[in-house]
Amino acid sequence: MLSDEKIAKFQALYKKHFGEELSKEEAYDLGAKLLRMVQLVYKPITEKEYQEWQNRLKDRQNKISNSGYDTNTLSYQQGNDN
Repeated sequence: MLSDEKIAKFQALYKKHFGEELSKEEAYDLGAKLLRMVQLVYKPITEKEYQEWQNRLKDRQNKISNSGYDTNTLSYQQGNDN
């Protein structure tokens, strides 16, 4: 599943970020678990799906802006009847 080169790279990254050395077996185990988690969580999207998501985000932002709700103070602006 993981080549010796990938295991060595994972060991180096782990040591750099956590200050601990991993054995080859530990690095393989943790690397394989990390890879599996990414495989389960990551789902690529198409350009069309991305554009739909962007449009929904813009619609939500417009609704919030038009409501008079202040996202900085998490309250309605004074003088607004909402």
